[in-house]
Amino acid sequence: MNKSLLVVNYHYIRKIMPTKGIYPITPNHFKKQLDLIHTNGYDFISMSDLETAILTMDIESIPRKSCLITFDDGLLESFENGYSILREKGIPSVFYVISDTIQYKKLPHTHKIHYLRSYIEDNMIFEHFREKYQKEIESLDAEAVKSQYPFDDVETAKVKYLLNFMASFEDVNDVFNKFSDKEESELCKELFMSEENVIKLSKEGCLGTHGKNHVSFGTISKKEIKENISNSINYMNDLTGKHISSISYPFGEKTAISNELFESCRELNLCSGFTMERGLNNIQDIFERPYQIKRYDTTEVFGGKYERQL
Repeated sequence: MNKSLLVVNYHYIRKIMPTKGIYPITPNHFKKQLDLIHTNGYDFISMSDLETAILTMDIESIPRKSCLITFDDGLLESFENGYSILREKGIPSVFYVISDTIQYKKLPHTHKIHYLRSYIEDNMIFEHFREKYQKEIESLDAEAVKSQYPFDDVETAKVKYLLNFMASFEDVNDVFNKFSDKEESELCKELFMSEENVIKLSKEGCLGTHGKNHVSFGTISKKEIKENISNSINYMNDLTGKHISSISYPFGEKTAISNELFESCRELNLCSGFTMERGLNNIQDIFERPYQIKRYDTTEVFGGKYERQL
């Protein structure tokens, strides 16, 4: 019997929708989407269910059509809104946390960009970086940036690609410090989970790592990859007293993953790794490639803006 796993990924869940910068869903939409997933024949499973199947290679241990709900980044609203709804419905899930946001109150590079784009128009961002990054801006290929950001128009995708993959951390920090009206540590406390939240998730068996600082693993050496992941794992292991066994890769697209990354996960004794390559997972493929599990974004599944046939 063919069995499949649908993995759906979420970030922001809030009642008030911003006009630009990020793309949240409302709590009501989240509830409706969970109901639609179930009514379309999917049974929700936990990370423990999936990892038991991977470790035993027992195809009979999970349903014919399984669904795992994941959250990236460790955002406070994911915990306060998403987790509470999941608990209310009795649906298991896993939350992938960026450890530096908790341990050091450091705002990740990508979230500084989100915050910047809520203050500055995209064309102003291009103009700010144009002198220093003129060649890089001119070299941006529409197809490449759209593959990384499929839900944005080309110009928006180019701005996000420039900021996330081309501009140096120092240059982004300079612009952030220029326009932000809040200190980095203050924003971290507002936007991200606390140690208490993380400990609670760990006790419920739904905690994973999203790396130390949300860097693209496809752009650094294997030594740096292992240091980044192990630092995050060790901190959360010490904090919670439980072993972290699963990772979600920041960005997660082709430019942000590599065979060296998958090898590093195996060497660090992780059980599973989640990409943002789109697709349903065949259970046999998961047994053979547990560090290359595919996911869909919330916008792509039942009731989403870009709903696909699943």
